Amino acid sequence: MSRLRPESVPASRMWAAGGRDLVWRSAAVRPAAYLALLVLACLMPVLLTPFWLQTALFALIAAIGALSLNILMGSAGILAISPSFFFAVGAYAYAILGSPSEDKFGIALYGVGLPTPIALVLAVAITGIVGWLLSPLARRLRELPLAVASIGLIFLALHVMDNATKLTGGSLGRAVRRFSLFRYDFSSITSLYFLALFFLVLTWWYIANLLRSRPGRALEALRDSEIAASALGIDVEHYKQRVFVVSGAIGGLCGVLTALAFRHTIPDYFGFFLSVNFLAMIVIGGLGSPVGAVAGALFVTFLPQFIVEWGTWLPLLSTQGIGSGFTAQEASQIVFGVAIALFLLFQPRGIVGLSRAVAESAAGIVTARRAAAAAGSANATTEA
Repeated sequence: MSRLRPESVPASRMWAAGGRDLVWRSAAVRPAAYLALLVLACLMPVLLTPFWLQTALFALIAAIGALSLNILMGSAGILAISPSFFFAVGAYAYAILGSPSEDKFGIALYGVGLPTPIALVLAVAITGIVGWLLSPLARRLRELPLAVASIGLIFLALHVMDNATKLTGGSLGRAVRRFSLFRYDFSSITSLYFLALFFLVLTWWYIANLLRSRPGRALEALRDSEIAASALGIDVEHYKQRVFVVSGAIGGLCGVLTALAFRHTIPDYFGFFLSVNFLAMIVIGGLGSPVGAVAGALFVTFLPQFIVEWGTWLPLLSTQGIGSGFTAQEASQIVFGVAIALFLLFQPRGIVGLSRAVAESAAGIVTARRAAAAAGSANATTEA
């Protein structure tokens, strides 16, 4: 078959191909976009008030936790809805390892008193080991039974935290030692913000590169079909163990940063509804996408504060909990539920998929206009 000459290809087809290239070439500008976002994030302490900076701090910490759940559910397809369990293990491991023994509220609390950088690394490692120990759950259980078993882990952790008073302080919790590195204390909101930003960038870089590597492709095959992945020669059990270790370690890091942000850790921080919020983050942001996990964390963290500050015009909303209407937290939960339902029905890829659809639509409009202009020029040339 003879190849078509360029002049024999209709202008509309040429411009359509150019439109698709316009969308796909967006990957070439991603590093610049990420760098711009990083610079903007570094300027937040100057641009934001202390209240909004603290909200941004919790959003960064939540983004790390969303990444830990997203790689387990979105990338590997393992329905283990227990991120708050790993957060609790990381937070209390850091509190026990980093704080010395003391008497608090009449309770003798046991602590190791290690330097805080060592305590942080060990807390993350311990949570990864716990993830490895729990990986047989994913080998023996599937889908709904696995989800129910993982929820059971949350209530088991709450029971242990309430009753192991010499380690956790019981329902009163225990204080958390401030993180210190090279004699610098990360005690202010600004310093903790940059610490969380550093760990978020590091975590995102690691997961993004992992998903582009051979293990990442194996996880995607595992998510699509375990039988097909096994037929391709992928060691399904081995990769399930590895993803549990990675998810657990990152979840432990989120727990450590949460403890540092609150400066005190209690069992109520790590209840079942915390896991529900993180599930909302990855569904709204986009399952399987690191960018989607971060976007979903920002949306879920900032939305309640936006409702508190600027939601007075909303119907049935009470002011600071006064009145018979919904509180800002209750209203945000309703919005999360509606958003999850809408995204699952119309855009399963979440915010990331929606943004790509908008970009493709914009490219299609540009393509149509260019094609029309090219066709008009060609007709004018022919008539001349």
